Amino acid sequence: MVTDEQTISKSQADKAGKILRNHVTDEALQALSNWRAMHAQPLSVAYKLLKQKAKILNKGAILSQRLKRTPSITAKLQRYLEMKLSRMQDIGTAVPSKIC
Repeated sequence: MVTDEQTISKSQADKAGKILRNHVTDEALQALSNWRAMHAQPLSVAYKLLKQKAKILNKGAILSQRLKRTPSITAKLQRYLEMKLSRMQDIGTAVPSKIC
């Protein structure tokens, strides 16, 4: 569960992303950590729903979920100079590894 102190706005996330693109600061890393944490609960809900639906199709379905790692996020920000952290679509992922 994310506390109010951990919640950051999209503009705060984008500001941290700009900083992390050029150099790493403790403040920007903390903002990124909070941004990732804000995606954990919605990801968990999506994963549980996907798991329920997948089990209907195949009881042996294997699913996985993950939050993108911090080094991967910073590398992506450095690769795509126009990328805003708030618009990065793959912070959290839930996928079926095997359904059939």
